[in-house]
Amino acid sequence: MINLKFLTMTVFKKLNLLIVAFLMCQILEAQNGSLTGTLYDQSEQTVPFATVAVMKLPDSTVVTGTTTDIDGKFDLKPNYTGKYFLRFSAIGYSTVSTPGFDINGPGFTKDFGSILMKEEMTM
Repeated sequence: MINLKFLTMTVFKKLNLLIVAFLMCQILEAQNGSLTGTLYDQSEQTVPFATVAVMKLPDSTVVTGTTTDIDGKFDLKPNYTGKYFLRFSAIGYSTVSTPGFDINGPGFTKDFGSILMKEEMTM
């Protein structure tokens, strides 16, 4: 005969473990901040594969970086604190920098929105 009390306790223990694991994943995900945005040119076309560099202030040391995707979007996961700015560069465009901003913890999130890159004129 099946011990119903034992079976019920086992199911509740597994369910509690599953709930705790799910909550821990949510907490850890909430701690992952992000720096996001999209690069556009003057004709409102996205700028794919541009370089995005995270620069430390005041000495402009490169901390990390990425490239924009095919749609001109970038998404960086900052795991540091301090004062920084972003520098964007791409062949055929003038370099663009953001104003400085403070990253104050692991959950820091900032959306830079649409960033305009001007085509570079060479003669």
